[in-house]
Amino acid sequence: DDAESDGTSDYLMWLSVDCDRVECDCCSPSCDENGGGGPGPAPSPTPRPGPTPPSGSPPSGSPGDGICPGISDDDRIQEIFDELSEISDQDELNDLDTPQGKSIVWLVTEDEKQLCPGDDTLAQRYILSVLYYSTNGDDWTDCSQDASNCDRNGDPWLSSNSECEWGGVQCNMRGFVETIELDVNNLDGAIPTEMKDLEFLDILNFENNNLSGEIPEEFNDTLIRLRLNKNQLTGTIPGTLSSRLVALYLADNDLEGTIDDLLEGTKSLNRLELENNRLSGDIPTSLSELPSLKIARFNDNDFEGSMPDEVCNNPDQNIAILAVDCDKVACDCCTPAC
Repeated sequence: DDAESDGTSDYLMWLSVDCDRVECDCCSPSCDENGGGGPGPAPSPTPRPGPTPPSGSPPSGSPGDGICPGISDDDRIQEIFDELSEISDQDELNDLDTPQGKSIVWLVTEDEKQLCPGDDTLAQRYILSVLYYSTNGDDWTDCSQDASNCDRNGDPWLSSNSECEWGGVQCNMRGFVETIELDVNNLDGAIPTEMKDLEFLDILNFENNNLSGEIPEEFNDTLIRLRLNKNQLTGTIPGTLSSRLVALYLADNDLEGTIDDLLEGTKSLNRLELENNRLSGDIPTSLSELPSLKIARFNDNDFEGSMPDEVCNNPDQNIAILAVDCDKVACDCCTPAC
């Protein structure tokens, strides 16, 4: 897109080049001495300036005292770029067609909060905007950016209010995101890997959407409940999910592979819903090492063999529901019974 002026300034706030090919002393993000500190390898168009900030503030990226005390607007852009480079790949940040590129442009030029580098909530506000763009937020059933209202006890996403007030989001007393519940909301796309950097996230509920792609290899260690059932997720179940998981809902997807690594890394599970996928192999004996397990559903998969004796004869477990495909897995202790 060509740069457009909103009538307040003709100042170019984002000038992006391949620093290893084009020397540039005025680019923003800047090219460092090695050509690696600024944009990635793909040429990117200049983003359009956002709405005019509140009266009394200089337009985003304009010369003058700057939006953030003590630094110029160019330095603000560069420092935010550097900070978010710790979360996302620089190439993705620099590509304005990616959710990451769209998010940093929104955060720097369009977001009315106009956060400064080092703000405690900068990272989580960016990550939530990446989630929005990654899952086609404009087409969400509820709480999209242009929605006239939001029925999830909050405001539309990308609104000027705190991200803690966006629909389906709850924060702790310190203002950090701890719950995201966007079930049955027409989320369409992949779960961004940036979610792992929401370090206080306890509950993530994306149940009954149109999510595709693979489950991210890693989530934060505070996550205790993950609901991704009734989507279109593919690939294997990572063995690197949060070790504190209490409830894992992955039913009704298109997942495959074995679950050995999963059970080795999640010893706190109380509920495990894996039915209606394409999972295979034996039921691991490590299932007996989950003392809190109450519900485990393995039916409508391709598991085979038999339920391990270590599970059926374990006095330290009291599993109320243990479901398998009885024509594929021999089980003397399943409920419902085979």
